[in-house]
Amino acid sequence: MSKQPIYHPNQDFVCPQCGLRSVVRAEEIVAGLFEVVGKRYVCSSCGWQIPDEQIALSSDKSSDRFHSTDDETLNALFGENLPVANGLTLEDEATRFCKNCKHYLQSPFLSRCLLHNREVEPLEVCEQFSLPSYEKS
Repeated sequence: MSKQPIYHPNQDFVCPQCGLRSVVRAEEIVAGLFEVVGKRYVCSSCGWQIPDEQIALSSDKSSDRFHSTDDETLNALFGENLPVANGLTLEDEATRFCKNCKHYLQSPFLSRCLLHNREVEPLEVCEQFSLPSYEKS
């Protein structure tokens, strides 16, 4: 009984065909123009197709760390429920940029606050922020 190596999707391995360190990559088998009829696993470097009997497919979702769709994990990463300072929402804070203020003057050479009579950056946040008159509803 020969002992053949078992490969997993996204596994780092040394390809027996090309001899390079590579990764097991999944490819869809397409019939015609758009019909997907199956999946095969190949070496990312040379394209050598790994025999199906040497592929170990697990049904455990924890091994598929690159394609997580867990909403709680994404919310924790991007901070959906972050506390906000000064009683403002994140949307309010984002609209208080100098570039959105009625006192902001932009020219090709500098950005200036006409209220404070100084040079400012477009994404600075100011306590005396005022909406331009055309944006008030």
